[in-house]
Amino acid sequence: MIDGAGSITVSLDGSSSRRRSATVLGESRSLDLAVLKIDAAGLQLHPLALASSASVQVGDPAYAIGNPFGLDWTLTTGIISALNREITSPSGATISHVLQTDAALNPGNSGGPLIDAAGSVIGVNSQIASPSGTAVQTGSTGVGFAISSDTVRAYLSSLGVKV
Repeated sequence: MIDGAGSITVSLDGSSSRRRSATVLGESRSLDLAVLKIDAAGLQLHPLALASSASVQVGDPAYAIGNPFGLDWTLTTGIISALNREITSPSGATISHVLQTDAALNPGNSGGPLIDAAGSVIGVNSQIASPSGTAVQTGSTGVGFAISSDTVRAYLSSLGVKV
């Protein structure tokens, strides 16, 4: 999360020419989400559509994009393993309607998109399951969780952000 950050810089591809300062539009420790805004002037960006997670089914293909262990431009594939899971946020709150995937999620995937076969965002990668009694998430266990796009949409709406 961005908790306690004095300033935030977003790198779009690892090159200094595509780095931008970011403004925090909102952050929710109870949802494990932060919304950042950058000045995209001069950049050729192609935003992904935010799909409704209500139509997601167990067995649907799922693609996770992230930066696991600092490895830029990583894509992992899997399926939606379960729907409507509950996980605990950093603040201890329960997050409902979470998607479970077996797409490999590792430290560095958090905050990245979980994408469906049409290329639309169905969730935001958040956590991985760790063996019981282990406080540190060391790597993919094949059980990853994403905040559903419908939860994300509701949070964006509460901030007055139109999608």
